Amino acid sequence: MTPFVDGTVAAWGVPNYGVLDIPTGLNQVAAVAAGGDFSLALRKDGSVVGWGANFDGQISVPAGLSDVVQIACGQ
Repeated sequence: MTPFVDGTVAAWGVPNYGVLDIPTGLNQVAAVAAGGDFSLALRKDGSVVGWGANFDGQISVPAGLSDVVQIACGQ
């Protein structure tokens, strides 16, 4: 996945665990990272948004997380 120039995101593939259900209103995206069944988006303001499977808390962004400059996902 790559964010578009306008800061929006598109997803495609197998619709398991909500991985294609991009959160409503997700915009101003600078980077995205995809794991096995989840994705993360880094917004231009340094905040992080996650969606998809959350079996191990992988999309539960810690409260107060800010000023993030890079994201990555694993299996």
